[in-house]
Amino acid sequence: MNNLKQALLDTHINQLEIISQCEDIWNWYCDNNQSLFDKACLNKPDSQPSSHLLGIATKQHIECLDRYTQQSESSLAMNQALENTLGGKENKFRHIEQEQLILTTHIWLYLQGYLGLDFSLSNDYAAKTANSIAQVTNQNEQPIRTKFLESYYMGTQLHRPQTQSSIIGWFKKLFGSY
Repeated sequence: MNNLKQALLDTHINQLEIISQCEDIWNWYCDNNQSLFDKACLNKPDSQPSSHLLGIATKQHIECLDRYTQQSESSLAMNQALENTLGGKENKFRHIEQEQLILTTHIWLYLQGYLGLDFSLSNDYAAKTANSIAQVTNQNEQPIRTKFLESYYMGTQLHRPQTQSSIIGWFKKLFGSY
């Protein structure tokens, strides 16, 4: 079988700082999606393993954003309680779902840039995710969105040329043809 982590590394995704900064979440991402990657490779043996990466990242992002959004009220309440209790002191609690969403978004946007997908759509996705995070963390969403888009731009710098027809074909497969 093919290895998801290696397929991602073959796109030079390890150039994203967040990959080394969040090694445990990076390992979670790869482990969590390996079986889906195996199925995709098995179902499409003539396709390059890298051709399955965007679909997997899209699915993972949808799941992470949905899980994060569902927990946003309780996360906001927890953040407020910690702020009230600890004041300005740094708290040591980790919000795993937020970390997973952030890393997944960076991977997803990187792959969009790497595959040469349209910036405006990637910008919309980055803004939506940044808005969700900003609502829970009481941060300004623009720096979060900007950080996400850095991953998109890094992907474009390492862009793997795709023909438009294969991108259109991918979208047709993903969303069905009309």
